[in-house]
Amino acid sequence: MLGGPDLVGRQRQVRELELVIDALRGGRGNLVVLTGEAGVGKTRLAEEAVRSATAADAATSWVSCWNDAAAPPFWPWAQLLAQVALPEDVDRDTILARLTGDGTMRGGDPDDANPDVARFRLFDTVWSVLRRAAQHRPQLFVVDDLHWADSPSVQLLGFLAPQLHTAPLVIVATTRDGTDSETLQSALLGGLVRYGRRLIVPALTADEFPEYAAQLTDRPLNQAVVAELYRRTGGNPLYARELVQLLQQAGALEAFDTAAPTPAGIGAVLSDRRTDLLPAAANLVSVASVVGVEFRIDVLGEALGLDHDAMLELLDEAQRARLVREAGLGNWCFVHPLMREVAYSDLGVARRARRHQDVGSALERLRDRGVAVAAAELAHHFANSASAGNAAKAIDYAEAAGHHAMSALAYEEASRRFEQALSAMQLCPLDEARRMQLLLDLGDGRAAAGQLPEARAAYRSAADIARRRSWPAPLARAALGFGSGPGGFEVAAFDREHIDLLEEASEALVESSGLRAHLMARLSVALSLTPEHERRKRLSEDAVAIARASGDISALGYALASLCDVIAGPGDVERRHRAATEIVELARQNGDTRLELLGRRLRLVALLETGDLAGVDDEIEAFAAVSDAIRQPLYAWYPALWRGMRAAMEGRFDDCERWRTRAAAIGDAAHSENAVMLCVSQEVLLGCELLDPEPALRFGH
Repeated sequence: MLGGPDLVGRQRQVRELELVIDALRGGRGNLVVLTGEAGVGKTRLAEEAVRSATAADAATSWVSCWNDAAAPPFWPWAQLLAQVALPEDVDRDTILARLTGDGTMRGGDPDDANPDVARFRLFDTVWSVLRRAAQHRPQLFVVDDLHWADSPSVQLLGFLAPQLHTAPLVIVATTRDGTDSETLQSALLGGLVRYGRRLIVPALTADEFPEYAAQLTDRPLNQAVVAELYRRTGGNPLYARELVQLLQQAGALEAFDTAAPTPAGIGAVLSDRRTDLLPAAANLVSVASVVGVEFRIDVLGEALGLDHDAMLELLDEAQRARLVREAGLGNWCFVHPLMREVAYSDLGVARRARRHQDVGSALERLRDRGVAVAAAELAHHFANSASAGNAAKAIDYAEAAGHHAMSALAYEEASRRFEQALSAMQLCPLDEARRMQLLLDLGDGRAAAGQLPEARAAYRSAADIARRRSWPAPLARAALGFGSGPGGFEVAAFDREHIDLLEEASEALVESSGLRAHLMARLSVALSLTPEHERRKRLSEDAVAIARASGDISALGYALASLCDVIAGPGDVERRHRAATEIVELARQNGDTRLELLGRRLRLVALLETGDLAGVDDEIEAFAAVSDAIRQPLYAWYPALWRGMRAAMEGRFDDCERWRTRAAAIGDAAHSENAVMLCVSQEVLLGCELLDPEPALRFGH
């Protein structure tokens, strides 16, 4: 049974957790999100869930997320995977290397050009490993302070959450109310919780607080004192505990009333813990707050210039003041994240920048001596000391961290690092070549993360520099990215800005190359639904010829796809079928899933035009098998639309409408203009079959 003497006022949350643990015993997992203000007891409830799961013979693992932005992407999941007992045939080091982007497992992977596919496969690998571990022994994971996790880690949780009920795996996450984490509010609370349970952990009520206060002092308190404690703390358990201990130390608890002075707020109460520290210990606590909630003793000693014995003496003093505690071999941490926040905020802007510089320089020295140091750590500390004369290093390390995050498929984190580097460039002499490269990298990161409007802004700025400096290749790269990212599975029609940029880049890039072939093919597609049919055909045919001569398989595939698009019609159906088949073969040879789907889409149209309905049905299933495996809405709406089409052809109009509605919903999630256009077209045509003019009239308006 869950419960403990200090879990006052938590009966409802305890009952909910009991139900989750009972289901875990029966083989069913879940996601539980504990939300509430700082210090309200979320972590305490998570600890109780761990105790109960252990009693149910489940394996448990715990990771805490830190508010220091120095952790590499997917760090919480890497820490969890390092703790879990994996099946004997699973190589833990390989999985961790793939997750962190440090290994060679992804090296040379042709799906690197397909960021959405690559990330799906990474997430699916993690889920497969965790599911197998849970099948061997039920698992409970705690992710404490999820509001501080990096965005890719939250994305991975979003992938796992809908599947947890199929395996004996429970994830308990704690999150703080009132944070600035857009990732948490939109991606987690707005979506993930529907796959599990959200348990709000409120402050204690006036009726509950006296029992808790009695536990703090091991005896009942005067009613007036309890009432005043409740008024001052708002029923927050951590605040109440710290305030009671502070008053006890001062011998002022019994006389505490409305007239008694007390620090204003939990931060001030926690700050008072440091007042009796010797200056050297207080300085250690300040520098530790810059390192993070958890800190390594070697990093702290290097930053302070102290030997091991001196460090232990100061840490012992800080531990006696209930500021820090040991957290494993060579690691220490603050007793509560709020303690670190208070110590960090008390530093002030100037001292904070100097301390970040000290820690960053210490990490460099350790790295030069062979100690493993993550690029994200260096980027974090030098970014926060850029104003103290470290802007050049801030740029270097942020750029390196961004590329590392891209290799780890942490696209949101990569974008943040590239933005960080661009910000630091404002403190350095103008370097347009580097700024342009960072903007292109930022566009790639945003496009890979599905942030297409933001990606366009970065590509636009990069194109401005390339245009001004007459640099044709970067201009071409910006033009290709501008439409819908470098891959361009869908290219919007009538996008004048995109067309103009492609025209400009094509004129500037004169040499025959795969890049030029890609540009010409993209321009041909972008000119769809315009009167320039003959020009589009010349562009596509020239692109095919250039791509074949260059040996660029990817460029050839997309050039052939643009040719299929421009020679639509019964007169060239056999030619299109051959070209589409070649695209599929090239894509499979190159491991390019997105190109394979494009080729299959084009081959299905050709089969449909020849009346080979059996072939059409086979192609629908082949396309669906690939798109279902990668679970990307941008591709998943096509099979639903085609199945609706086949239903209409066979007179099954109710089935047609059901599939069309499903396709429209998936396409809407993918922000696909093609889905909108084709689903509306199918609705209008279905209305005509049913003698219902309403869809056509609505479309006309």
